[in-house]
Amino acid sequence: MMKPDWRKIETENLDLSVPSACFLGEGWNSCAYLVNDALVFRFPKRRENREELDREIAFLAFAADKRI
Repeated sequence: MMKPDWRKIETENLDLSVPSACFLGEGWNSCAYLVNDALVFRFPKRRENREELDREIAFLAFAADKRI
């Protein structure tokens, strides 16, 4: 399993600093890390899993606006 390049992720997200990242686990299609004890980052294992993750990201953005 390839580890994420946290410095590159910080460069692409200027308001994010990653002093800590802990591997949480993995499923069939992705690996998850707990970042800064507050955020969960998921990374697809294969290129074909990226589309599934993109759909989830879109749904979460939609659902965030619908909180009760």
